[in-house]
Amino acid sequence: MFRSLGLTVVAGLLVQHAVRYCFFMDFHKTRTVIHHRPGPCRPLGGPEHGIHFVQDGGSEDLTVLDNGLTFISSGCFSWTRGRILLFNFSNPSHGLKELPIVSSSMNQSLLVFYGLSAWRDNQTGEITLMVINHGGPEAHVEVFTYREASQSLIHVDSITSSKLTIMNDLVMTSSRTFYITKYLTLPDHQSLELLLMLKYGEVLYYDGSDFRSVAQGLHMPNGINVSPDQRYLYVSEFGRKQLKSYRILDTELEHVEDLVLDTLVDNIEVAPVSGDLWVGCHPIHYLLIENEHVGSPAPSQILKVKTLSGKFTDVVEVYRDPGTEFKASSVASVYKGHMIAGSVTSHLILCDLVHTD
Repeated sequence: MFRSLGLTVVAGLLVQHAVRYCFFMDFHKTRTVIHHRPGPCRPLGGPEHGIHFVQDGGSEDLTVLDNGLTFISSGCFSWTRGRILLFNFSNPSHGLKELPIVSSSMNQSLLVFYGLSAWRDNQTGEITLMVINHGGPEAHVEVFTYREASQSLIHVDSITSSKLTIMNDLVMTSSRTFYITKYLTLPDHQSLELLLMLKYGEVLYYDGSDFRSVAQGLHMPNGINVSPDQRYLYVSEFGRKQLKSYRILDTELEHVEDLVLDTLVDNIEVAPVSGDLWVGCHPIHYLLIENEHVGSPAPSQILKVKTLSGKFTDVVEVYRDPGTEFKASSVASVYKGHMIAGSVTSHLILCDLVHTD
């Protein structure tokens, strides 16, 4: 009797997990996606400009400074070439430019770039750029100084630690300190961690010399950013399809609230004046995986999330596409009436913001 009862319990747990996994993969959702744009959109970059996004690794993350300079990370897969691209909203006709990296120590054949963040010193105007690099046997955070005169990146440092495994995104809080998301914890068993939907993700804080965990028990934490006043930290919890808000107390985190969105939330950018969050999303999980492996279209979705005192007050879907115009959206940001968006596997798009509410 006890054996049959035990088998029944195990079978029930397996069925429960299978159902949860099916919803996690969005198998219940139709492939049909309605087009929705904020205004006219056009692709940004392409082979005619020497930018080959498909074979060179998409445009996974980006950040826009208040002067219109936009840094873009490309090459987030091991078979692609990691590079940093530059787009200037003040001179949009110049298109995209790949920034040369000047380094005497970094192996530039081992660059697999993920999330990035930039910090501009208010006194000197110097721009520091940090990028997560998964090239080589261990993860690094590469630190660069941007030289505007030569439009190049000077490699300053490689930050690493045994605490860094599969990192996804970071946000700088000074020229040396930052928060970073640990997306997965078992580098040698990633498929198992994904299949079992283990909640081993963390947010780490780097104080300039060492890392420490400031949030635990997260399911695939992905994008991360701070409010303009640096009082609140926002994290996209990819596995739970929600945004999380934390109050920053010194450097520790106090949970404020969650916002369930029923879409895979990727990178987060924050509008510097309004504090609105601009979030790149993947509305159908299994189509995203098909896109990464066989190149089939993956839907894109971009949300604008309004906040007040660290709480989420409103959500607007600004852009949606089945993957014919723009696929696998991972990030979006805005500058003076325009939106720029990047993709895990493809080109960027640039849209006029005519309708955003």
